[in-house]
Amino acid sequence: MVDIVLATDDLAVLGGPETVNVEVDFGPTGDRGSQIFSNVGKPVIGNDGLTALAPDCQLFDLYINILSTDDEYQYVYQLQNVLGTNTWVKLFKLVSNIYSKNYTETSFVDGIWSMNIPVAEIVPADFVGSVQAENFNVQYSILNQNALASSVSIGEVATSNGERVLPITINASELSSGSFAELSGQKSVQLFITVV
Repeated sequence: MVDIVLATDDLAVLGGPETVNVEVDFGPTGDRGSQIFSNVGKPVIGNDGLTALAPDCQLFDLYINILSTDDEYQYVYQLQNVLGTNTWVKLFKLVSNIYSKNYTETSFVDGIWSMNIPVAEIVPADFVGSVQAENFNVQYSILNQNALASSVSIGEVATSNGERVLPITINASELSSGSFAELSGQKSVQLFITVV
């Protein structure tokens, strides 16, 4: 048998570099995410396809109406493409289960003022059919120069003009010349309704 002897004169160790430089380019700007706009009034798409109250809006952006005198105050809208047209779709009201409104120049006749409040303006649409009169707390104030004696009655939730309504009736008398007389004429009534 033959003996094999292995001998080497030098040793080389191979490995990676000590440092690696990676240079990254930011690339093109992508689409921004959705934004929330707020302004005074309802968002409306103009003839130019833009919304003056939210000029930089894009699809799926949200908009909040912060005009306190508007009938859609605190509603949230989303810009959606409906049947090929960009339009603001009303989603919900920020303060749910609360209704507050100033009725100016309401007419009291023989001491009585009545109003049907749409239930959909107080509770979310999913609950409109399930609430009853006992679910509502009604507070009110009548602006008047003389002292008043008044009461409120809440009727049963009913259907009027195809929508569920909460009938509210206020009876009021004012103190005039030392005696009470039925309130009549134009008065301002402030209503505040909550769900209990």
